[in-house]
Amino acid sequence: MADFDTSAPAETPAFAPELPPDTGAISPREAARLMGEARAKAQQPAEPDKPARERATDGRFAKAQESAPQGEDAGPDDQVPGETAQDDPAELPPIDPPRSWSKEDKELFNSLPRETQERVSDRERSRESDFLRRQSEATEKSKALEAKEQAAEQARQQYESAAQNALQVLQQQQASEFADIKTQADVRKLATDDPFRFAQFQAFQMQIQAQAQEVDNLNRQRQESERKTFDTWSKEQDDKFSKRFPEFNDPEKGPKLRTQVQTYLTKEIGVPEDKLPQLWANHLFRDEMFQRVIYDASRFHDAQQRAKSAVAAPKPAPQRPGVASEKGSTTQEAIRAAQQRLNGAKGNAALEAGVSLLRAQRAAARR
Repeated sequence: MADFDTSAPAETPAFAPELPPDTGAISPREAARLMGEARAKAQQPAEPDKPARERATDGRFAKAQESAPQGEDAGPDDQVPGETAQDDPAELPPIDPPRSWSKEDKELFNSLPRETQERVSDRERSRESDFLRRQSEATEKSKALEAKEQAAEQARQQYESAAQNALQVLQQQQASEFADIKTQADVRKLATDDPFRFAQFQAFQMQIQAQAQEVDNLNRQRQESERKTFDTWSKEQDDKFSKRFPEFNDPEKGPKLRTQVQTYLTKEIGVPEDKLPQLWANHLFRDEMFQRVIYDASRFHDAQQRAKSAVAAPKPAPQRPGVASEKGSTTQEAIRAAQQRLNGAKGNAALEAGVSLLRAQRAAARR
């Protein structure tokens, strides 16, 4: 086998024509055609570097491309290997941040990469879906529990009514069958004269006593249930009132204010002192709005009493025309004007007039 020269081949002209396989003599016309094709190929722009795989199989890849249909003849499945149809990320619609987020959180969400936005949005939708599901389940359970409580209350009322009716029936039967038995002497006589009828009488008495005990137990249970319900409701009302008027929770002001309200109810309104606990256990009296009404009324009455208790200043002596007023006449006039405004004033006007009167009196005392 002949040795081959592995050194770099000598440079060939840019227009080197490709000779036909046979190396025989060619005509001038054929030589001119080959030179023209070589010049045209040299003037074409250079193709970018091909991938390694494409360079390795250049001939076969070129043949595959030539055999593949082009243009309108290309089908949907006849795509160039390595190329896939993908949407341009710039054309994808933006992802809206969760509606429940704050403005700052939404701005931070918009600054995140799209992949991170998609994950956060999916997690948020999952969380909201789970929250709505749990809320729906809790609502259904609450409705079911409320329905059960209503059914139990209705059954209790029906049983209590039936027990009371049964007691009345037994009492009516005894009064009808033993109308002649009215005193203990009649009972002793019945036991001596007619033991069999006396046994019937005793049986009725035992039934009536047992049924009356059952009715009494039911009444106590109902009262206990109502008391617990009232205690829970009244505590809510007291908390609302204390939240609106925190001075009642003050260790020093609270007892004085309660005494002031009690004094107003007993001394001014005329409520007996022993009736106050009954009023305190009444729904209307314990309601937060009604407590506010009573407290406002007691404060207004206290302000009126303070304004009336102000000491009236003596009127200045009349002066003759042209005589200079005595020292302090201006203060006395202010006191007199405040007293006139106080007479017949109500509400806030009475409070303002009382304050003006006190200021004028203090100014007169300093002179």
